[in-house]
Amino acid sequence: MFKFGKIYFVRKIPFSIPYTSSKSADCVQSLVEDPVLLSDMFYLRKTIKYFEELYPGYKALMTSSCTKALEIIALSLGLEAGDEVIMPSFNFVGVANSFVLAGANIVFADIEPNTMNICPDSIRRAIGPKTKALLVMHYAGIACEMDAIRAICEEYNLMLIEDNAQGIHCKYKGQLLGSFGDYSCISFDTMKNISCGEGGVLLFKEKHQKKIIEIFDVGTNKKAFENGLVGKYEWVCLGSKYALSEYNAAILFPLLSISEEICNLRREKWDYLYNGFLTKPEISNLLPKKSNAGEHKGHVFFIKCKNIEERDLMIKMLKESGIVGAFHFSPLHSSPYALEHKLKIERDIHTTVESDRLLRLPIYSNIEFEELDKILDLFAKK
Repeated sequence: MFKFGKIYFVRKIPFSIPYTSSKSADCVQSLVEDPVLLSDMFYLRKTIKYFEELYPGYKALMTSSCTKALEIIALSLGLEAGDEVIMPSFNFVGVANSFVLAGANIVFADIEPNTMNICPDSIRRAIGPKTKALLVMHYAGIACEMDAIRAICEEYNLMLIEDNAQGIHCKYKGQLLGSFGDYSCISFDTMKNISCGEGGVLLFKEKHQKKIIEIFDVGTNKKAFENGLVGKYEWVCLGSKYALSEYNAAILFPLLSISEEICNLRREKWDYLYNGFLTKPEISNLLPKKSNAGEHKGHVFFIKCKNIEERDLMIKMLKESGIVGAFHFSPLHSSPYALEHKLKIERDIHTTVESDRLLRLPIYSNIEFEELDKILDLFAKK
């Protein structure tokens, strides 16, 4: 078993602390003082403009969560009985739920062990005659192999959905994540690099706009009616209320204006911790071989233990030292719901083994270098 070094922590080190700004408070206060701004969706319109300028060729909608963005995407696919959507089993349950609720038959794919991202070869083997779409998740903001994945989607005429919840400002070969697929989404919950407490953005190609807007407008033709394109305001499809609140947008907008700086600061802290592990021979073997690859922004810092027993021991030892460590997603294909409904994985070579080994360490933009040193010292041998 892994041995920990001297424990001398006094101040507790939380797992994550959201980056906040007094400018967000000022924006919220402006809504309280001037309700006209509230009814005019002043900050919502600004956030939409920000993302549509960042992602040319895409339209944007601000949603109350990233999960809600995925629910809209799932409904827009027009799924029929038996239609399949491929996604990684190492995944957030809200992703799978979004497509199951829309009637999809989920087919899970295996992952690549170093990045924890979906494996292109597993995708190809999972494709069948009823496959309609492929969802990829850029885990920790580290890009999936998008060249290979896009080629597969073009070959089999699949809709490509990017779950970019963790990857704001991250890139693949210089191109922003979220700009490869038909649809993508980014999260702003409290764990993310940029947070407004809870929220998300849905990005979609303009050719999907009519259907997306109808779903977003509670399943109505409200937008077409307001533009004089139809004579009646009617219920036309399934939908719901998905919009981000104006108050959340007021918190988010000033953070977006400095979001690259916030993300770069987090990546700086990530690099410091990574290099600290790398330069200590006794713990460098805990780093995944490709964990520093790609243009990510340090959303998750993870190491790989020998097995689940060692991981749980490390979490316990961290806790005793006032440091919060955590594992991440449990494989969806082995969950009670998946077993009950016979949802299958193409093959499980890496998903279970690697998810059991993965241990996340504290990382956030304002973590102190001294705190990172303490984490490193704890892991170093006596």
